[in-house]
Amino acid sequence: KFEDKIKIFDTLRHPKLIQLYCSDGVTRNVLFKCGEDIREDQRIIKLFLIFQSMLVLDAVECNVKTYEVIPLSINAGLIEFVMNSSSLKSIVSDKSSLDSSALCRKKYLESKGKDAVSRHLELWNIDDINIIQEYDKEVEFGNEMNLKNYFLEKSCSTDKFVIKRRSFLKDYAHLVYFGYILGIGDRHLDNILIDDQLEVFYIDFGCCFNTGLYLSVPEIVPFRLSPNIVTLGYPFGITGVFQETINKSFKTINKFKDIIMDYMKIYTREPVENWKVLAAKFEVPENSEINRPTNISQLVEQRLNVVFKKLSGHSPYKILMDELKSTNLLNSETRDRILNKIQIYYTELKKDHREIDSVQELIYLAS
Repeated sequence: KFEDKIKIFDTLRHPKLIQLYCSDGVTRNVLFKCGEDIREDQRIIKLFLIFQSMLVLDAVECNVKTYEVIPLSINAGLIEFVMNSSSLKSIVSDKSSLDSSALCRKKYLESKGKDAVSRHLELWNIDDINIIQEYDKEVEFGNEMNLKNYFLEKSCSTDKFVIKRRSFLKDYAHLVYFGYILGIGDRHLDNILIDDQLEVFYIDFGCCFNTGLYLSVPEIVPFRLSPNIVTLGYPFGITGVFQETINKSFKTINKFKDIIMDYMKIYTREPVENWKVLAAKFEVPENSEINRPTNISQLVEQRLNVVFKKLSGHSPYKILMDELKSTNLLNSETRDRILNKIQIYYTELKKDHREIDSVQELIYLAS
């Protein structure tokens, strides 16, 4: 039985929140979403559960929160709605700081180009000192203590706060590593949620397997590591529980990489719709020396090869640079400019940290 009233969310796909009275006597809330291939979300959630089971088998604590996803067709489905949850955006920002920050960013970008894409790409022409100054100016409008204060408010004692904070940092570390392996992008603050038990989880997996690199403004950063998250881990920041947990996650999942790749053959047998759209965008120039996919089968093979490299512990910087070299969806001048910047950062990083491993590289790339 369905509740008579529904709630429509004011987002791109306008998902509908429906209340179901089920035969087992339980009332469940689900989102009906159309216009996207929900099979992608279902598979990503399934992979999260596989990763989690492998960690548990290896005696590594992991409690990444997941939810049910039921595809009804290739462009519609039902998604379990997690009640009493809040987006990271609503937690770490108040309206006044959001408006001030947005205005600061808008004025700066408008001075760099006529449209949004050209403005962002123009930033790669600007020297690092200028970018850092503008970033610091925008960050000043926010409060990097907001997430920590939220945890303090939700904790009945200092001991409880320490436990909840540690649990959050561990779960978030697992989550971002899972997200890195699967190339999950579009991690803006509305796509990271925290429930009333202070458990963190991701929603909306429409941008996966590094497809964010093929956007007009490519996504370079592998996961969200904002000042609020770093401050929550104070005094150790990201070098304590957070980095230690990613290391454990990598070591365990690396041992089971062949099993993971076997499961991911489903993408070869049954590609999702957005991969078909992406494959259609590639045009291979004549006499091109760059290996680009020319059809959906080659695209899937290329995407899964990148996943295998990540599972095997290849350098995140080198994977990123190889990915950028393989795309012709950016003009060559912009691509070369981005690659040059990344190469400079990577060279400096190796100079300062000669014994750096792939996990440390990943964290540096995110920060």
